[in-house]
Amino acid sequence: HHPVAVAEQTASLDIISGGKFLFGVGQGYRDVEFESFGLRKKDRRRRMAEGMELIRRLWSEDNVTFEGRFFKLNGVTIAPKPLQKPGPPVFVGADVLQTVARVPEVGDYWIASRRHTKSFLREAVPIYQRALGEHGKDFKGLFMFRDLCVAESTAEAEKRIKEAYERMYQVYHKWGQPGERYDVGFDELKRERLIVGSPEEVAHQVLAYHREFGARFMSFTVHWPGMDHRWTLETIKLFGERVIPEVNRLAPEGLLP
Repeated sequence: HHPVAVAEQTASLDIISGGKFLFGVGQGYRDVEFESFGLRKKDRRRRMAEGMELIRRLWSEDNVTFEGRFFKLNGVTIAPKPLQKPGPPVFVGADVLQTVARVPEVGDYWIASRRHTKSFLREAVPIYQRALGEHGKDFKGLFMFRDLCVAESTAEAEKRIKEAYERMYQVYHKWGQPGERYDVGFDELKRERLIVGSPEEVAHQVLAYHREFGARFMSFTVHWPGMDHRWTLETIKLFGERVIPEVNRLAPEGLLP
């Protein structure tokens, strides 16, 4: 996407949301997607870094003149500007240790993907923390995505999710998703990536991520193609009615609203 368009769109979303917009970016990985836009995959990191530099300037400055390798502007102003100053926080996706270490160069937070195993996170979080320190930034916790299924019992939750969940990760494998292995069975997927169980068990699993990895914000994927929508709705209902109160009971410091 062109940085001017992205700067305008994100500024508008920040205004619409009352200054609560979070901006997530990633450099991409699928060859077919780069080819479709006529872009070279090998330029992706430099293109993203240059684009973010330009977006941040457009959020906070008028009459921006810029000449980079990929983008050139002459006296460009976007209006209106975002409510958050100097702009919305930038969350960066990174799937391998080398790119995790470079997140502080362009962003404010690293987004830990729901595809990341616990084993990967145990390696990546210290690397990310060191990289922040090298850029004079503090570790303020992780923004973490996880896969989630809640039911009255663990056995029921696993039964509901197993088939659709395994199938989705096989699709990731076929797409050539970088980083880790995805052609593994449900037991390994569950052990390394999935939060699943009764409301009480799920509350303990959520807190375990907070305590081990510093997860400050967590966002959950609760549906996969082929899964019964009624089960998805029940997961959302149980999480709101029983998981959040249980987390707050177990962690009186108040992790969730």
